[in-house]
Amino acid sequence: MTTVKAGVMLAGRYRLDALAGRGGTGETWLGFDRDLRRRVAVKLLRAGATLDEGVAERFRSEGEAAARLNHRNIAAVYDLGEHREARGDGSAPVRLFLVQEYLDGRDLKTLLDERPGGLPVKDVLDYMAQACDALAAAHGAGVVHGNVTPANLMLLADGTIKVCDFGTAGLTRTGFQPGTPAYLAPEQLKGWRFDYRADLYAVGATLHHLITGLTVFPADDGRVPAHSMAGGNPGPPSRLRPGAGADVDRIVAALLASEPLERPAGAAQTAAALRAAGSLSRRLPEAERIARTITDPAFRASALREIGAEAAGYDWKRAHGLLAEAERDARTVTSHSAQADVLRRIAEVVAGHDPKEAERIARTITDPPTQVWALGRMAGVVAGYDPKEAERIARAITDPAFRASALAAIGAAVARYDRKRAHTLLAEAELVAGTVGDPARRSEAMQEIAAVVYDQAEAERIARGVADPERRRWALWRAAVMTAGENPVEAERIARTITDTAIRAWALGMIGAVVAGRDRDRALKVLAKAVRVAQAQPRALESITGVMAGHDPAESARIARTWGFTAQVCRVAAVVAVYDPAEAERIARTINEPPHLAEALRRVAVTVAGYDVAEAGRIARTVGDPLFRARALREIGAVVAGHDRDRADAFLSEAADVAHGIEIPLDRARALWKIGAVVAGQDRGLGHTLFRQAEHIVRTMADPHGRQGWALRSIAEAVADHDPVEAERIARSIPDPSGQAGALAAVAAVVAR
Repeated sequence: MTTVKAGVMLAGRYRLDALAGRGGTGETWLGFDRDLRRRVAVKLLRAGATLDEGVAERFRSEGEAAARLNHRNIAAVYDLGEHREARGDGSAPVRLFLVQEYLDGRDLKTLLDERPGGLPVKDVLDYMAQACDALAAAHGAGVVHGNVTPANLMLLADGTIKVCDFGTAGLTRTGFQPGTPAYLAPEQLKGWRFDYRADLYAVGATLHHLITGLTVFPADDGRVPAHSMAGGNPGPPSRLRPGAGADVDRIVAALLASEPLERPAGAAQTAAALRAAGSLSRRLPEAERIARTITDPAFRASALREIGAEAAGYDWKRAHGLLAEAERDARTVTSHSAQADVLRRIAEVVAGHDPKEAERIARTITDPPTQVWALGRMAGVVAGYDPKEAERIARAITDPAFRASALAAIGAAVARYDRKRAHTLLAEAELVAGTVGDPARRSEAMQEIAAVVYDQAEAERIARGVADPERRRWALWRAAVMTAGENPVEAERIARTITDTAIRAWALGMIGAVVAGRDRDRALKVLAKAVRVAQAQPRALESITGVMAGHDPAESARIARTWGFTAQVCRVAAVVAVYDPAEAERIARTINEPPHLAEALRRVAVTVAGYDVAEAGRIARTVGDPLFRARALREIGAVVAGHDRDRADAFLSEAADVAHGIEIPLDRARALWKIGAVVAGQDRGLGHTLFRQAEHIVRTMADPHGRQGWALRSIAEAVADHDPVEAERIARSIPDPSGQAGALAAVAAVVAR
């Protein structure tokens, strides 16, 4: 509870009038600037945020940088300072405050509270595109937000979105975690330093919440860090909100990538993708035409299924017709296994809109294992929007192992909003799993149930009941990791009972990672234990060095070099590059193997590009291998493109020049078509020149391993985004009938997006 009262003056100038809200960073007050006679909003940070002088200093420097931002979608920062809060016990803690422009609007969290099932998809795409415009401007000025959430996005009466609370990122960079963990990137949850890519993750998490009404991971759950680090996947938004569409699914999946370098190149590119999403592709008829020319029925059915999936979120009637056509083609496939696979995939798409029709398709699959698998996956899809129907489908599955798996999946989905019902479903799944006759399949089913049980005592109990020793160890590993966020002592206890040394060591390493965001000292102690346990287990030790990279990079790099874990040395270098390019480069250059050295320098250069383009270019140009040098320059160009088109073009042109010097023809062609894919969006002529050069190399190269068809298909897919006719020509030139059919199906799928 705050001890600050209405009427208090900050810095003798800002009067606090009314408390507007309270969150992880502190309180937001409506206030009044006495000097300029205007209303303001004041962010009063909680006292604990200023205990570390380094945190306070970073807050000041980043607050000053935020105050220099000038963009229509950014809430202006007017001032920042310190307030000494006098308390009854005689103490007077210092509290930092930030003064922002007063906004007459409503934040998106409030709107979402009124519509818990999610806001209109088109509105969300517009809101988040505007937010990305703001982030692109900030990132171009070297400012990271660090806490993008629905509560920090204000909607004004004219439809303008304002991003609030710029200037608080300095708090998060040293381990203080503001806001709800559900929006924080994995590197933030680990307590690592981070860069603008953390904002991109937060955009993805916010998109998911605004569209589906649910956070990526349960927002009130201390297991969020564990979910994130143990490979938790929220699944596509369209499973919870069928109208979201496949393009939204792709955008969210890219933004939520666990590795920062795998996320989109920048906020500007994300804004463009969001504006292009949300409507049926105008090229859909062209995609349908290409698909229908495919002579192989399996590939034709697959292509029509892909196009139907693209259309499903926007025009279900049209999508239904395409999927029905795909089903008819699939039934003419002579291979029973191929037919079963295509029908299963069609049923999964249909399940997002018409569960009874999907069930009909699945039950016509003649291969029994594929049929029950299809029904189980269908139940998981339907659970997102109609859990009762999903339960009915699951209980109709005759195979007990698949039935138990389906019930567990439904329980996991329901747990996000009804834990009592989820508990009942998971208990039923456990009972069904106990009836599975085959010991191996019974153990597999029990392991799946233990992985999704919310109550950790229950999860441990089920895990210990898994008969297969190897599966039992991994079930206990997950139980330990998922417990760490709420009870690290209990998590360590579970980990110590794992009999396999490597798995026990890795469990301790993951517990350290989960704890690190809130208690760095404890995390380092746990990681030290993990290292001791793993001394004779290279596989576990390699994983632990990756976890340590953000907390003790010198020790992590030392262990990795000692054991020859060059991939982890690369990882350490990339982590350090977020804040110290010189040290990152030094770590990278300790690698002796040329390919690994080149990869490490590439990762460092691309990471540094987010805040120092000149230094990134210098590092990239020192990469000896032209294949990695061309890739580094291409990726830097993609990062820069969002805020400096001319500079981006220069990097991409240089990348193409370097690519022409790559010795192996296939590698040279691949480098050129990947550069062409980036360039073609801005300069179609140059992009096509690069595509043609790549195609010429592929057609004239020696091909003892039969990779020409794959390469031509890859070029056709890259071209399809920009010129469907040219892509179709390349695909039809593949001599192998099966390869040609597969390439045409791939081109049709790209054109449909």
